[in-house]
This record gives sequence, C-alpha cells and structure tokens, in this order.
Amino acid sequence: MKKYFVIFFVMLFFAKLVSATPPKPQNAPNNTPTPTKTTTGNTTAPAVSVSNNMTTTALKVSPALNIVAIPTQVTQVNNSVAYTENTKASSMAHADLTMPSPTPGTSNPIAGPIAVGVWPSGNMQVFGIGARNGLIYYKAYTGSAWTPWTPIGTNIFAYSPTVAVNYLGDLELFDVSTTPCAGSGGGTVFYATSTNYSSWSAWNELGGSNITSNITLLDYGSAGMEAFASDVSGTVRGNKFTPSTGWTYENCKMWSCLGMHNVFNANKSVTPAACFNGIDPNTKQIFCVDSNSGQVANNWYTSSGWKYNDCKSNWTLMGGPTMSLNNSTIDWYCIAGATDGLNQPEVFAIDSSSNVWYRIYSPTLGWQTWTNLGFPGGGGTGGPYIKLGPNSTVLNSNGCLALFVCNDTGASGTVYCSVQSTPGGAFGPFNIVGWPIGAQYVSAGIMNGQTILWASSNDTPYTITGTFSGGTYTWGSWSAAIP
Repeated sequence: MKKYFVIFFVMLFFAKLVSATPPKPQNAPNNTPTPTKTTTGNTTAPAVSVSNNMTTTALKVSPALNIVAIPTQVTQVNNSVAYTENTKASSMAHADLTMPSPTPGTSNPIAGPIAVGVWPSGNMQVFGIGARNGLIYYKAYTGSAWTPWTPIGTNIFAYSPTVAVNYLGDLELFDVSTTPCAGSGGGTVFYATSTNYSSWSAWNELGGSNITSNITLLDYGSAGMEAFASDVSGTVRGNKFTPSTGWTYENCKMWSCLGMHNVFNANKSVTPAACFNGIDPNTKQIFCVDSNSGQVANNWYTSSGWKYNDCKSNWTLMGGPTMSLNNSTIDWYCIAGATDGLNQPEVFAIDSSSNVWYRIYSPTLGWQTWTNLGFPGGGGTGGPYIKLGPNSTVLNSNGCLALFVCNDTGASGTVYCSVQSTPGGAFGPFNIVGWPIGAQYVSAGIMNGQTILWASSNDTPYTITGTFSGGTYTWGSWSAAIP
C-alpha cells in the first residue's frame, strides 16, 4: 500500500509541473507589439486621453477615418522626456536629449518652418516644432483671438509638419517621427486629425519607414488626398487616401515607389513638390531634384497610372535651373508647386546661385519655358540664400498667384513677394515685405480675405498681415508671436 501512495504522489507532482507551464500556441505572437486598428464607421469614436505630464487633454477621434492607435515611444524619466534620435532619419540637432515635459502655454521656442492650415470656416491654424523637445505645437485663431502655442501629444518629430483639409472638412496634420516602425531605422510618418481647433486625435502611424524629407500633400477635397515623400535611398514614395478605402498603406508598410531620382545628402532629402489643375486629380504632377544633374525632374499621372511607378526609374528632366548638390547647401524647400487662377499647374525652383525660376503648364501647349525672376535682394556668393517654405504661394481673389521667399544672406532674413500680373500670367518684380532678422523660411495663408505670413527667427515665430487690392499688397508690421 505504501508503494502505491509513493507512486500516486510522484504522478501528482509531475501533473502540476506540466500544468504550470502551458504549451505555446501555434500562432503565438512575436515580441513586437502590433498596433490595434479601430474602424469607427459612421459612429463617433470614444475620446482618447493623451497625457502631457501634468495636463491631460481629451482628444476626439474623427469618425470614419480608420484610426490606428499607436503606443507612444516616449519614456518618462524623473518628470522629463528622454529620447534618443535616429541619426539617419533625423536632421534636428539638440544640445541635450533630456527636456522638461511640456505643458500647454509654457514657453518653448518654435523652430521653423511653420506650416499654415486654413479651416473651411476661414480661420487659420499654424504649426511648428518645439526647438527644445521635438513636439509639434499649434496656435489657432478662434474667430476673435489667437490661442497660446500648445503641444499635440508626445510624439517626437524629425522634420517640419504639413497640414491639409480632409474630405470631412477637418484638419489633418502629418510629420515624420523619430519613432521607428518595427524593423526599420525610424523616419516613420504619423498623422493626427482635428474636428475643431483645440481637440486633436492621438498620433496615428501611417507607415513609410526611412522617410528623410518633409511630407507633401495634394488635397482632392471630397475625393480624398495623396501624400508624397522621399526615403533614404532617394526614392520618391506615395500613399493615397480615398473615403471609400482609407489609406493605401498603414501599419509600418512601405509606401509605393514612384521612381528614384531625388537628391539625398546626409540626413535630409529635398521635399518633393506636387500640384494638379485643381479640378481633376488625374492631372497631378510631382517634382524633385535630379541627384546627378541638379535639374528639376518630373513624374506625372496618366490614364494607366503614374508614368514612373517602380523603385529605380529616373524621372524626366525639365531643363532650366540647376540646383546645388552640395551637402551643406542643399535645402529641403528648393522647389514648390501651385495651381494658378486658370487651373494650370506651376512649378518654382531656386538654383545654386539663388535665382528664383518658374514654369507654367498649359493644357493645350504643355510645359512653357522657364522664366528667371532673379536673385531677390541680392547678397553674397556661395549660396543658395533664397528659400521657399511649406506654404510659399497663395491664390488671391483676382486669380493671381503670389509667391513668397526668404533671403537669409548673412542673418538678414528678408522676406520678398512677387505677384502675377494676370491669372496664369507673368510674375512681377520682387518687393520687400520686411525682415524678421534671422528668418530662413516664410509660409503664407489667407484668412478672412487677408494674407498672413509666418516666419521663425532664432526659434521665435513672427507674423505680418497684408491686404491685397488692385494687384498690390499693403502690409502691416512684423510682430513676434511669443510662445
């Protein structure tokens, strides 16, 4: 009997040992966290609470936008935000990597360039990166006053933000984060959405790993929008949103290849430019800078898709100006695209000698010849010293485009403006708008019939308001929009 008791207890011991360590399921997940995706359909998603250390703001997630919830990659260390930048994907230089956690309204220098968004109501909202912490801050006009600069979430970003109005009439903000996708070295695109100036969704991952330029957007209104950027190899990539299908690429997926032609030096690529005729998205054109010749190169949409749609084809060279290929002088914003009052695409470029060029596309005649507007204000040698910005043009009520550039020779930061004489016609000479000392980039937008310019000088935002009448501007005075 004693023998059977011993055997029984030994068998019981091994049974408990096995049950304590259950076998791993066949489809067990790996150690990489997978973002969860919530499709809101036609209902309103629950509010998302984003904590900014001491302040917690309820953020409303827009309906029908296929929001992707991504866990933040920020570590709270002794009441501070600690992060390490990816040197390949980031162009921001910080003296230290531990910054105080931001609180809405507190002082944090805003680095340029500044992105400008305008709501369908006509009110303006502007965005910039915090120079001390890499967070995106916004400042909004409520209809009667401007809000303080306030951070959106806790994601850390490498480049300048880009904003557009989505098909629902909400603002959508995009940027390239230092937060990496699984298996990548960073340079991941994120976006956030707002249904009003003060509430923003959580940052949602949009894939496109190893992006090394700012994002360029084409806004198709009710038909959706399209995003373009360059990656570390110089390949231009695209991602498209339609209301019926959502974004083509999400969840760390690489965007589609649209040809390999863009200049890439060190930690940055030239930001692709894009435009279409303002009516038909199938007329879209995108531009970059050829890495061999320094000329503007072009890709365009055809009845069967993009002319160049792989990861190796070189684009068509457009001749004309030659951009700098020097590591220290190549600029993110040396090209820009716009649609004029005749619904014609136009492209602008800054050559290696700081001259401003433009070229117009005619639906009947094709691309016209390049026109040189010269070096606004002149200056030293060894440039280029003229810079465009994320919002370099506005279309005035008379159908004429206005082009704004900044001359940063030395530390002058002088802003200049050139206006078309007629819709789709020639641009006039550059006129001085003023000089927020030390500014490098200028961005423009129209609010309630007035043109408002934004520039960042020594990490302090400046703004000026102008009234357009009779083909000319009357400007006020530059004032600091202190954070």
